[in-house]
Amino acid sequence: MNFKKDNRGIAKSAVIIIIAIVAALAIGGAIFASIMMKKDPLTRLITGYMKTYGQRDLKYSMDVSFSLNKENAEAKKLFEQIPTGSFKSSNEQLMDFVSKILPKIGLKYSVIANTKEEPVKVGARMSVLYDNKELADAGVTAKPWEATVFSNTLLNKPLYVDVKENVKNESGIDISSIKLKEYLDVLYEEDDFTKNFASSKYVEILKEKFKNNITSEGSDKVVLSLNYADSLKILEDIFNAGAKDEALKSFVLKKFDKLVEVAVKNGDYKLAGLSEEDFKKQAEEGKKQLSDNWETILTEAAKTYSGEEFKQATAQLGDMPIKYIFTFKDDVIAKVDGNMSVQGIDVKFAMTMEKYSEDGFTFADASNSDSLTESISSPYNLLPTLMGKANEILTGDAYKNMEADIIKTAKESLSAEDAAAIEAGLKQASSMAGMSGN
Repeated sequence: MNFKKDNRGIAKSAVIIIIAIVAALAIGGAIFASIMMKKDPLTRLITGYMKTYGQRDLKYSMDVSFSLNKENAEAKKLFEQIPTGSFKSSNEQLMDFVSKILPKIGLKYSVIANTKEEPVKVGARMSVLYDNKELADAGVTAKPWEATVFSNTLLNKPLYVDVKENVKNESGIDISSIKLKEYLDVLYEEDDFTKNFASSKYVEILKEKFKNNITSEGSDKVVLSLNYADSLKILEDIFNAGAKDEALKSFVLKKFDKLVEVAVKNGDYKLAGLSEEDFKKQAEEGKKQLSDNWETILTEAAKTYSGEEFKQATAQLGDMPIKYIFTFKDDVIAKVDGNMSVQGIDVKFAMTMEKYSEDGFTFADASNSDSLTESISSPYNLLPTLMGKANEILTGDAYKNMEADIIKTAKESLSAEDAAAIEAGLKQASSMAGMSGN
């Protein structure tokens, strides 16, 4: 890390970052509520999201699976794009092969966040599976002011970095006294705008747009069906409404003021080498810039969803229908099931929300880890470990099971030449396992 020692530059950057965070959280929170979403289904969904989000100590777990419909017209078009001569097999044979292999590939995601207590902790972990057996995993965790990269399948030890020490060594600034939770408390704090959001103009926009797309199912479910491009176009209306909304603008500016108050109360502005007077002056200038440019910022954001780039991107994706099924426990969202189709490839996911838990996550320290900073600056030092762990993956039961299944399926579905090429490639990868050592 290479931090400049221009304290005024740091202060200005800090003010800009604060503005960006407040604006993004305020506007983004409203938008996310609008697209996630007890009276009607939409109001119930928004209220449920706000209550779930407000818990601040949750674990999100998601399972993702894939499949291919060989009869889907978009899927056929996708395979027609394969250059002639790339395979001996016909497109029909290739689609048959992929349709058998794809459903066995799975992803598992877990995200944890506890902003309710000190220290604030967050983490994310992903696993890649074949036939429900884990092939590889990786994750990251963070708390003030430390971070850990961990993996059971790719690393012998976690990689750890003490961010506060790095910052202090590079710039002489000690960030250990910054109380992150107090800033997050401000961002999560309810006010009249958030309390009344379910009856706001934004919900009226959504009710009109989603009137034929959202329904209740039983006593505990809300079903939302969308076309991806159309759902994004709704954001154009929301941004344009926000540009003229003095209540939203006031909400964001009040959040900004409260964040400044925390910085003043805790003396965090001193880290930038500023006096309280100078910090308040720069903060006021930043607030004025946001206020003066409010309408321009949001109208420009709205144009993102009507420009040529947007049209081209959505044209490439096709219709991409998405269906969400939100399951409630009382007034809180407990589970989200969904599926979407991308050019004939179906993606299904199931996400559950539970109480915060660190099971499966690693928060390391310097005593039980390797240095993340050294690994980034000298990646070759990590190479022997990665090669050794790759050896374990290639000789493990999960990979062997995948290898045997792919070879078997290739022989059933593909031409003899293509099946032989796939078998040779997989066998070559396995043979390399013996060439690397732990």
